This record gives sequence, C-alpha cells and structure tokens, in this order.
Amino acid sequence: MLTNIDNGLLNGVIFLDLKKAFDNVDHTILIHKLKTMGMSGVSLAWFQSYLTSRFQRTVIGQTTSCNRRVSVGEPQGSILGPLLFSIYINDLPTCLKHTSVTLCADDTALYCSAKSSSDLQQMLNEDLASVAKWLNDHKLTLNVAKSKFMIIGSSQRLKSVGKFSLQICDEFLDKTDCYKYLGVIINETLSWGDHVDYISTKVNQRLGILRRIRHLLPIHTRELYVKSMILPLLDYSDIVWGDKHNKTLMAKVQLLQGKAAKLILDKAKHSSATEAINELDWLVLSERRRQHRLSFVFKCMHGLIDWNFNFTHSRETHPYNTRHKDDVLLPKYRCQWGQQRLTYQAIQEWNGLPVSTRNSNSLDLFMKLV
Repeated sequence: MLTNIDNGLLNGVIFLDLKKAFDNVDHTILIHKLKTMGMSGVSLAWFQSYLTSRFQRTVIGQTTSCNRRVSVGEPQGSILGPLLFSIYINDLPTCLKHTSVTLCADDTALYCSAKSSSDLQQMLNEDLASVAKWLNDHKLTLNVAKSKFMIIGSSQRLKSVGKFSLQICDEFLDKTDCYKYLGVIINETLSWGDHVDYISTKVNQRLGILRRIRHLLPIHTRELYVKSMILPLLDYSDIVWGDKHNKTLMAKVQLLQGKAAKLILDKAKHSSATEAINELDWLVLSERRRQHRLSFVFKCMHGLIDWNFNFTHSRETHPYNTRHKDDVLLPKYRCQWGQQRLTYQAIQEWNGLPVSTRNSNSLDLFMKLV
C-alpha cells in the first residue's frame, strides 16, 4: 500500500467480520474441500469421524437437557480448528475480480487500489457482491455491524475523496479511519501513531503492576517479568510499524524500554535510561528492530518464509570485483512513502552487511554475526 500511495493511488480495505464463523462450518462442504485437496482413504475417513457423530447437552442445576446432534460447526480448542476453517475459506479469492485478500483464520481483509475514488468504490462494491454470494453458498453469515472499511492514502489524496459508500447484503458498511487488524492498529495514512499509542497504554499498565510489587521481587524476577510481559508488546510486528525514519515516534517507544529498565534496577525517575539499559546488557529497540528486519530478509532469501517480493541482485556490467556486486537492488520510489516500506529499509541494511555475513549458512550463525 505504501507503494500505491507513493504512486498517487488510493487504497481501499474492507475488514470482514463473520458471525460465529467456526460454529457455522458445513461438514459436507468441508469434507468435499478436503477431497478436492487430494485427501482420501483413511485420512478422509478420520476427518469425517472427527467432525460427525458429536452431541451436546445443557446442564442447569440438577436438570439436564436431552442430547442434540451437532450437525454444523467444528470442534474448537485444538490446532485443527483454525486449520480446518482456513481450508474451508481458502477458495474465497477465486470469486474476486478486483481485490486481493488476506485470510488469517476468520480475520479476512479485502483490498485494492485505484486512481480515483469512484473507480475504487465501484471495484470494491462489485467484489462485495461476489463475497455475499460466496458466503451464502458456504452457509456463513457476515456481521455487517462489525465489518468496516477504510480508505488509505496520503493526507492530500484523502481530502479529494467525496461521498464513498460500500454495500453488502442490502446493508451499508461503516467507514473507519482506524482499525485493529491482527494485533496492529492501522490508520488511514499508515502513520502508526495510533499503534504506538496503543502499545504505550498496554506497556504502562503492565509497568504499573510491576511498580507496585517490585519491592517483593528480586531483580532477576523483575527482568523476567519485563521480558515475558512487556518486550513482546514492543517487538510484535515491529518490522511493519517500526519506521526508522520517524524518529519522534520511535523515540516514544524507546522511552518505554527505558522506563522498564529503570524500574527493574529501582533507579530514580530522572536517572539515565541509557545507563540502565546498558547495565542490563540489553539492545536498544532500534537495534532489535534492525536485527528483526535483517532476519526477515535472510529468511526470504533462503526460502524459510513465503513472501511475494523478488529480491533482485545487482548486475554490474564491468569485470571488476567491487564490494557492491552482490547487493540487492533497492526498489525505486517517487516519494518518501515507498521508502517507509519494510523491504526498502531492510534491503538498505542488508546491503550494508559484509558479504561473508550475508552468506552465512544458517540463521543462527547469521544472527550472531549481525
């Protein structure tokens, strides 16, 4: 989307919320999809047995209802729940003409881009009609009240958007300028300020708990608390929202790590956060984000994760063995938007590494060298 904004386009995103998605999976349709994927024999029979011949009843006090056969839905509480639902909705993209789709269990998002808001509106509405039919065929129901849409672009382009309405199942979707998707707060300009505010609130709440009980805990237990309850909040998806060019926003996040370090060591409020971090032998967050970005590139290069980006190496025409001949080519962007992309920042840092480090034969060795 940052590339689209860089090219002057508007992005439209629709966040779909399904009513009791896991509870409405049709067994016949799911078994058919498993067959289509090539499952047969004992494996298919196992899943048929797993899904069918289940009963439920209700107990209130001393009274028990009759057993009722469960004819739809899938058992929850195991890893098979999200996996089977992912298989169930995996062919949703085949009904879409204009939009791409992100499927993560029952968290579904449609998105596309266009030069004008009228074209964008038409494309999204056409695909929403297709989604409505697909959901009906698969016996799933959309929660229209909780489904939202967002227009994402530069502040200047957003000002040019007039009346914009999207409709599905004869109901209009609500427009939002901020949405939490897969744990990350996304806003209409992809500025990440809302997400940093969200992180700050969560971290400060947990630091407040530690502050009240710190005198009961030894230092190593306080540090364990921070590493298990606070650091994951600061690390989660940081390669997406951790824009190294936005120094003001990143400084706000760094303050949180400094607070935690001083609290662990019981330092005074106005003491040096840097000294506390160094005393604990921690990496500052900017360095942690750098390592996470480089780890991401290494995994992409070695096929350890699936990412639809082509890392093209430099092709120099002269015969000299220069230090940049093995560099990955940086994507070219018109404005600063494209330079905020994860791939742009990560490739810059990758190209700055020694060739011997880039050629590490394992991720563990690579991370030790960076």
